[in-house]
Amino acid sequence: MKIGVIAPAPVPYGRGGYERHWSGFVNHVNNETSHQAELIKIPFPETNLHEVMDGYRKHVALDLSGFEIVFSGKYPGWMVEHPNHHVYMSHVLRGLYDTYPSSFPLEVGDPSSVDLVERLDRVGNDRSEIDAVFAIYDEALARLGPNHPLFGYPGPFARKLVHSLDRIGLSTKAIRRHTAVAQVVADRPGYFPADAAVNIIHPPTDLPLVVGTGPGGYLFSISRLDKPKRLDLLIEAFMETDVEVEFRIAGSGPEDEALKALAKGDRRIVFLGFVPDKQLPDLYASAIAVPFIPKDEDFGLITLEALQSSTPVITTTDSGGPTEVVEDGLNGWVVEPTTSALATAMTEACQRPDRSRSLGLAGLGRLADVNWGVATRLLVRPSPAASQRVTKQTSQLPPRRNKPQLLALNTFTAHDPRGGGQLRAFHLGRGLAKHFDVHLLSLAESHVPLSVTTSSPGFTETAVPRSQEHAVFEGEMGAKIGIPVNDIYGGLGLHLSPEYLRQLRELTATSDAIILSHPYMEPALGLAGVELPVIYDAYNVEARLKDSMFPPGHEADRAVQETRNLEAATLDRASLVGACSAEDAMMFGAVYGETPPIAVVPNGADIEAIPFVDGPTRIANRRRWLKSMQASPEQRVGIFLASWHQPNLDAAAALHEIAASDSRLLFLMVGSHCDYFRGKTLPDNVVQLGLIGAATKRALLAVADIGLNPMETGSGTNLKMVEYLASGMVPLTTPIGARGLPNAEGLFAVAEMDDFAAELTRIVEVDHDDASRVAQASRARKLVEDRFSWPKIAANFARRIEEVVF
Repeated sequence: MKIGVIAPAPVPYGRGGYERHWSGFVNHVNNETSHQAELIKIPFPETNLHEVMDGYRKHVALDLSGFEIVFSGKYPGWMVEHPNHHVYMSHVLRGLYDTYPSSFPLEVGDPSSVDLVERLDRVGNDRSEIDAVFAIYDEALARLGPNHPLFGYPGPFARKLVHSLDRIGLSTKAIRRHTAVAQVVADRPGYFPADAAVNIIHPPTDLPLVVGTGPGGYLFSISRLDKPKRLDLLIEAFMETDVEVEFRIAGSGPEDEALKALAKGDRRIVFLGFVPDKQLPDLYASAIAVPFIPKDEDFGLITLEALQSSTPVITTTDSGGPTEVVEDGLNGWVVEPTTSALATAMTEACQRPDRSRSLGLAGLGRLADVNWGVATRLLVRPSPAASQRVTKQTSQLPPRRNKPQLLALNTFTAHDPRGGGQLRAFHLGRGLAKHFDVHLLSLAESHVPLSVTTSSPGFTETAVPRSQEHAVFEGEMGAKIGIPVNDIYGGLGLHLSPEYLRQLRELTATSDAIILSHPYMEPALGLAGVELPVIYDAYNVEARLKDSMFPPGHEADRAVQETRNLEAATLDRASLVGACSAEDAMMFGAVYGETPPIAVVPNGADIEAIPFVDGPTRIANRRRWLKSMQASPEQRVGIFLASWHQPNLDAAAALHEIAASDSRLLFLMVGSHCDYFRGKTLPDNVVQLGLIGAATKRALLAVADIGLNPMETGSGTNLKMVEYLASGMVPLTTPIGARGLPNAEGLFAVAEMDDFAAELTRIVEVDHDDASRVAQASRARKLVEDRFSWPKIAANFARRIEEVVF
């Protein structure tokens, strides 16, 4: 595919975040994909309205018909006409939108121009009206001359002209897909058409970043030295501290001399001037923290580059885009924009380097998948016609093969899996696709567009966003109960998402059986009039699980009863049940009496994505990693993988207590459960990594010594245990956490919660090069390969489906 990127160039030219944004995209496309991309830069001076209008006119006239897809991201680039035009917006001309001076009038007061303004106000959003806008401007220019006050910039007439042109250029009639670099950009009034579905893709960096090159002993900031970046506030705040570290400031700009004068006399403040890109990775990675406090920034690549160098960021509540990735107490500091608040954050960062390091590592984990590979796939995926707001039509469905088709219904999306449920839905679905055509129909978050993804032959997912009404309903029920209940009320609120039901009716016409992932989608069958055979893939015994985890109260009791009713109805419909463990299979009978045939379908591991690491290699990995994060080489590393789920939250809290009394172990907490503990004071040897990418997860599984699983409630096979066993580390679990896993050969350690800390101490005393430990790890890997790899689990399930259903 030939890709054109139209990126207006500032005059005088300067290379900032916007320029690096598009050069990174073009370089990735040309070097890492089969597509070809060209960056088209048109000089665009904008010191007065006449220059702005001339620039808009030049972009309207551009012929880019030689490209198959065109991207723009800034005014006036989106004025280019192309049948497959995508906008990936950084910002509009802000001085005529959200930063238009509040003291300036919004309406034109010149009596001689009333007729022109009235005509301009009647302009719609059709491309055929562009000439009318320019005709109004040209007539005003001829009538009044170029120096007339009407052409004041910024000013009300300039604002109306640019808004009219942007309304046409950005119309859903002209643009195939609207994307913003940050939620703050999507939310700004007037930036996007009211009927546009705006996707959010945080722009990656093109810097070859490095991680943790050692203590640098300095704070580091880089940006254009301009008023909106508020370097003056940072300098004033730093001068209030008494920390004995340097504050290194890189960049150039119009405020250079003023800032140096402000900092005069403080030997700790060092201005580096312009710094070449090749020097930036080391400056980021060796810094204690990166203070970055622009006012209402679009996104701020500096934020991303710092966090992806494992360096925490100090920012402010009004900085805009940076607050979408910096979370106070999780991967940095978000404080009020005052000298005292900033001084306090800087002092804490410098005086508690271990804390800063932990925050930086958490930032690295959360942003591991923000890269041009992921972003490019999202940007160039097949798009809808200009008048459509979804990405799927019946004609786009993959052709049927000579296999039965299974349609799986889910309350969450499965592609790009992070949590346990997503991993099961994805890997089991992909494994079953070797035997059937498998189509997932999933409920997505309300803010994302409808999409269709085919990731392997025969395995497709249609993700349908919840309606706003549906999302509000779920939120209200969660607030009443006290914890999120998007699974239960995702299903019980389906009448509020008619598009999901429409897609279900359409896909049912080509399906041979339905898989219900959880019982919560059972109401969809009645709402859509589906009469196909049902397979219940039971992740847990849901009624027992909810009963154990919900807080007391009327609404919670009602939700538990709703769950019991849904599960009973699902079992009544089902021709076959896939239970995650033999214990769950017995529990279904105990709770519900007679059941359909049940096949044990445990959770598994993607063994191709989890390399086995032998003992000596694991020790070397651990020591190298501990050195990179300036931790004691004598420490050991434990890891806990878990989503935001009440049994996991209880387990995490127990680990926090153990960590407070045992500093020999570094506890890596991974997954969405970390969000629950955001802002809480945790021991210094607890590192909250949150959601991480697949590559980071592989790296951590190759470093950790002990896989932690202190579960006291739950059902099903514990997926994290299988992954721990596959990687070669030592798993330590409670008995309930070991459900569904054979341990006759002592492949993992088991302890009740009262003895968990003592057993952890015992395990730490033996390293991975011990002969018994080496043999144990090898046996554990073989068990997973033989019985708990996803392809084998899926093949066994497929045989049972063929026997019972077909």
